[in-house]
Amino acid sequence: MALFECKLYSHVLHEPSQVAVYAPDRKNAGMSDFNVVLLLHGMCCDGKDFFMRTGVAAYADAADAVLIAPSCGNNYFADGQNGLKYETYLFRELIPFLQKPFSLNTSREKNFILGTSMGAFAAVRLGLTYPDRFKAVCSLSAPLDLKTAVETLRDNIRDCRRRAFCSVYGSCEQFGGSSADILHLIERTPPATAPFLWLYVGRNDPLLQINKQTAEKIREKGFALSLETDDGAHDWASWDRQAKRFFDLYVGK
Repeated sequence: MALFECKLYSHVLHEPSQVAVYAPDRKNAGMSDFNVVLLLHGMCCDGKDFFMRTGVAAYADAADAVLIAPSCGNNYFADGQNGLKYETYLFRELIPFLQKPFSLNTSREKNFILGTSMGAFAAVRLGLTYPDRFKAVCSLSAPLDLKTAVETLRDNIRDCRRRAFCSVYGSCEQFGGSSADILHLIERTPPATAPFLWLYVGRNDPLLQINKQTAEKIREKGFALSLETDDGAHDWASWDRQAKRFFDLYVGK
C-alpha cells in the first residue's frame, strides 16, 4: 500500500492544488478492479486530515479501494462566486489527471463519495448533481439545509465560516433555491437515478435537528437513504467510527 501526496498546478484554479491518494496492495487484482472513494474534508481542514485522524487507509485495504482526498480550503468543493471553480477542477481536471497513473475505475458501481461537515454537504450535493457517477454517498455531520444552518447557527459560527459561505455562495437569499441547495436538488433529481444516501449525525451534534428534518424531506421525495445516529458529536472520533461502518457495509460489500 502507498500514500501519495501530490502537488500540481491547476489550470482551472490558476494556482497550485494538493491531493492525497491512497492505493492499497494489488493482491490478486489490478487497480482497475478496485473501488474508488472520493474523500471531501470539512472547513479549516485538508485532504491529509483523513489519513492523520481516521483509519481510512485500513478501511480501504479491507474494501479494495483507492482513496482520493483533494483539498479545497474553505470553498465547499464548489464553483464559487469568488471565482475558484473547485467543482470543475474535481471532475474535469483532477480525476481525469489521476485516471491513467492509478487506473481508476469509472463505473458507477465502483465509485463512492464521503465527506465530513462542509465536505459532507458537498458530497450530498455532488452525488445528487452527478447521480450517474456514484453508487453511494456517505455524509458525516453535514449541514444538509445549509441556508437554515447558516441562519440559525449564526451566533455559534466563527467569522471565518460566515465569510467562507458568503465568498462561495453569496447571501442566504442567493443560495436558497439555487442549484447548490440540496432542498432544490431533491426537486429536480429523479430519485430512481440518485445514489444511495447514507447520512450520519451524532446526538450531541448541533446539526442533529437539521439532519433529521432534511432527511425526512429527502425521504418523502422517494430517495433511498439511511439516517444513522449515535451518541457522537461533531468530531473526528465520531466520523472515524461511522466511516468504518460505511466502508464495511457499502464499499467492501
